[in-house]
Amino acid sequence: QLGFAKKCLAAGRHVVSEKPMAITTAECDSMIAVSKRRGVVLSTYHNRHWDSIILGAMKHLRAGVVGKVVRVDIDMAGWGTGIIISSDGLILTNAHVIADEKTQIPLDRIEVLVSGRKYLVARLVGIDRERELAMVKIDLPKSWGTLVPAKFQKSGLTFVGQPVIKAGYPGAVDSIHPTFAHGIITNLRTFIRSYSTPYGATDTPLSEGDSGGPLVSLRGQIVGIDTATKNGIGHYVPVEVLQAALPQLLRGDVRTGWLGFNPNNCVNLRDIEQDDFLKAKVEQY
Repeated sequence: QLGFAKKCLAAGRHVVSEKPMAITTAECDSMIAVSKRRGVVLSTYHNRHWDSIILGAMKHLRAGVVGKVVRVDIDMAGWGTGIIISSDGLILTNAHVIADEKTQIPLDRIEVLVSGRKYLVARLVGIDRERELAMVKIDLPKSWGTLVPAKFQKSGLTFVGQPVIKAGYPGAVDSIHPTFAHGIITNLRTFIRSYSTPYGATDTPLSEGDSGGPLVSLRGQIVGIDTATKNGIGHYVPVEVLQAALPQLLRGDVRTGWLGFNPNNCVNLRDIEQDDFLKAKVEQY
């Protein structure tokens, strides 16, 4: 089955496997490279058929994700997930995880559970509501030393059909360890809130509590940040958007541009007399 799949990819044909394939991480990387070069899709019929691939990639996942995924708790307001991105305790999550649902104002009491060991109080560094991102920082106990941050996948490497894994804290409020689920990338550019921020889409199952958690490649590198589920499809903030937003979040000064026009303020020129036309006010945005 594996040999046949390789021949199909080399011939420029799409490959959709309906059965599990015994495959190593090196073979998986090689097949992905061929599929990208030939412009074809390498995918499976259902998520469960990636089990053999996931097992082969576990050492990368342990090194890349395990111990770096944290639980973010908001006093009396719920919880979400975050990912450690610096050795001194910077954590990336979603804006809606640490903000009030109605007012969108960041809440005062933010606590982070690191490696299931201890809750640490976190302070807000920056928030980007437009791109649904927030950065918080924890002060580490001296006995802990430094943290090992997660790594980002390079921009432009994500592709439709790419196998990915989500890590997060869904379900029970008292869960102290993250759960993992796997799927594939189904769309690289979609819009769910506004036309200013593109999201990626995945068939990886996401639940309440997964928000802010990482979506990672089989090498344990961050592909995006899980954000929302709409019509049964999971959406994530792509790594390209993350890398553009991180410097602003770190400074605590987030600014997003917008170019376009508001059709509600348009008028029909035929309804304006010629003399009045010169007096018409043009509203600038």
